[in-house]
Amino acid sequence: MKAARDRYRHACATCGLVGEVASHGLRYAWAQDRYRAYRQEGFEPAEAVRRLSEDLGHGSGRGRYVRMVYLRGMCDEA
Repeated sequence: MKAARDRYRHACATCGLVGEVASHGLRYAWAQDRYRAYRQEGFEPAEAVRRLSEDLGHGSGRGRYVRMVYLRGMCDEA
C-alpha cells in the first residue's frame, strides 16, 4: 500500500499537483463545483447537499458532515 501511495504522490507531483490542489484538494474542489451546479439546476440547498453527499459516497444522511468538511464557508444556507 505504501508503494502505491508513493507512486500516486509522485505522479501528482510530476503533473504539478502539489499543495492546495494536490490529491484530496481535487476532491474538495470537485465537491464545491458540483454543489454549485446542483444549485444552478434549481435544487434547494438541503437537496443539493444530500445529492452531493451521495455523489461523494457518504450516503444521503451525511449532509452535516459534507457541509462542514467540503463546503465550509461557502453555503451558509445549506
